[in-house]
Parts: sequence; structure tokens; C-alpha cells
Amino acid sequence: MCSSDLTLQREGRPVLALAFSPDGTTLAAGNGAGELLRWQLPSGTALPPAGSGAAVTCITYRPDGGAIALGSIDGSIRLRSAATGEPLADLPAAGAPVEVRSVRFSPDSTLLAGALADGTMRVWSGVQQAAKKPRASAAIGRSEEHTSELQSP
Repeated sequence: MCSSDLTLQREGRPVLALAFSPDGTTLAAGNGAGELLRWQLPSGTALPPAGSGAAVTCITYRPDGGAIALGSIDGSIRLRSAATGEPLADLPAAGAPVEVRSVRFSPDSTLLAGALADGTMRVWSGVQQAAKKPRASAAIGRSEEHTSELQSP
């Protein structure tokens, strides 16, 4: 039987997405105010919130744990430092804003993929280098858009 060992709360907008750091020592969340929220585990100590903007719809850590990608309802993806929450890069929506439903880094952290609510996927290259700089421009590598349907075997 499972039980809750810890209850984490923050005032303000509800949490819409969350992810554990690769080493399991931090829980990161995104809320309706577009903030990055973080807690140290297992203590539950809250770290300072970071950023604001469009509501966060999905969140993921870079495999090395050094950066967090937050997808938003306005179609943008923001990269933040996992340690401080400081902005590393912003990937604005291309064309009309479409909600980002899922974001994932490739295992080697060189690519970032985003799945959008309209069925398209965008893939960015060069995100590992951009996330090492203190505030990269919006033009990170190249973005490719794919609109293929997934088929069951």
C-alpha cells in the first residue's frame, strides 16, 4: 500500500506539469502563471520561483540535470537553469500559437523535441550549446516541423 510521505504546496496558480530531476533530488513544476517552481527532496524545501509568462503545460529535465525545458500554452518553449531558474534560451512559437503538449531532450542533449496540440512536432538542434550560455537568442540551431501521423503496429 502506498502512502504520501510529503505534501508540497505553493500559493498562487495551480501546478499543471511536473518532473523529477535525473538524480531524484529536486522536483520541478510549472504552473498557470508560467512560473518554474522547485523543491529539494526529500526535505520538501521550496526553492525560489523563477520566471513568469504563459501557463506551463509540460516540463522536462535535460538528461544531465543542468537545464529544464518548459512548454507553454502559447506555443513557446523556455529553457531554464535547473540550479537557479535563470533563463538560458527562449524558443518562440512558429506561426500561430499552438499549445505545447510534451517536450523531451534526446539522450545526448543535442536535440529538443516539442509535440504541439495541432499534431505537429518541432525539433531543435544546438540546444546543448545554447543552454550553456547565459541567455541565448531565440534562434537556436534549426527547427524542423514534422506532421506525420503515428500508426499502430
